[in-house]
Amino acid sequence: MDTLNKQFQELEIGDCIRILRLQRGLTQVQLAYDSTLGEICSSKQLSRYENNEGTPNHGVLSKLLIALGSTHGELDRMMNKHGLIYFNEAIIPLKKCFYNHDYQNAEKLLHKIKRMNCYNLEYPIIKQRLLFYEGVIQKNYYKEHRRSLGLLYNALKETSKNTLFKTPRSLDFHHIKHTALDHIEYDILNSIASVYFETGRTDDALTLMKSMIDSLELPDTPYESKVKSLPVLYFNVSNYYLAIKDYSAALQQTSKGIDFCHTTSENKELLLIYYNHGCALYESCNKSEGITFFKKSLLLAELLNNQNYLNLMREELKTNYNLVL
Repeated sequence: MDTLNKQFQELEIGDCIRILRLQRGLTQVQLAYDSTLGEICSSKQLSRYENNEGTPNHGVLSKLLIALGSTHGELDRMMNKHGLIYFNEAIIPLKKCFYNHDYQNAEKLLHKIKRMNCYNLEYPIIKQRLLFYEGVIQKNYYKEHRRSLGLLYNALKETSKNTLFKTPRSLDFHHIKHTALDHIEYDILNSIASVYFETGRTDDALTLMKSMIDSLELPDTPYESKVKSLPVLYFNVSNYYLAIKDYSAALQQTSKGIDFCHTTSENKELLLIYYNHGCALYESCNKSEGITFFKKSLLLAELLNNQNYLNLMREELKTNYNLVL
């Protein structure tokens, strides 16, 4: 009988271990020390796992399931089911590096995560996220745009079930604007647009970003996707308009971004949108109001304890506008 039947899909990993152990007629002491594998963990630690007070690492879980006599297929399904738990815990420091634009340490952590034997690398979502992180590092740290674009295209193809991305190197912008996607797909597309912009494909970058905004504004787009992706896009599109000195268009995008962030209480991107809003106002001869938004941006960065952004914005304000705030 398949011990990992449908009911197991709804259970915590500790519940699964406890049920399998009882089905085999084993005590916690007997399972913790297997006659073939030796000591897997202490019986006290096993008790904690079964009570869902902790999660065994990949090696311990693998040994427990082998000791319980699980088949290879059952083991594989269990590891896939819980692979994201290990992966998501492992990438918390990596995400902090990305947030602080610390790509040197991000690369070191990425290599460390790849070496860790704590998840199944063939699990599509994990594989896609690793490709995505590596692609962004290549773009932002090494400026290897061709390699970055290739990694991002592969990440999109790896995870997306949408037929739009079976050949992602030839993106169909028109169809993207009429299709609701998930936030991971928007993440990757946004990074692709960024590479386009940095390599001189500015028209493609703008068209892709506008298509993504249209897609995100569709009624059937998941709310989570809207919250995570729209503020980033409003900021990026405003960057484009600032670069070509179309300050009116930039203000239109930042105003949308500010309204959306106020509605959703999304502050992480709001500090950047405030900054671009200030730039557009300052450049269009509304200096006093521009300075007001610069100050709002700096204050929000302080509240979020984001020292890297504080330093970066203050440096840009001094270099670009001779302002010390």
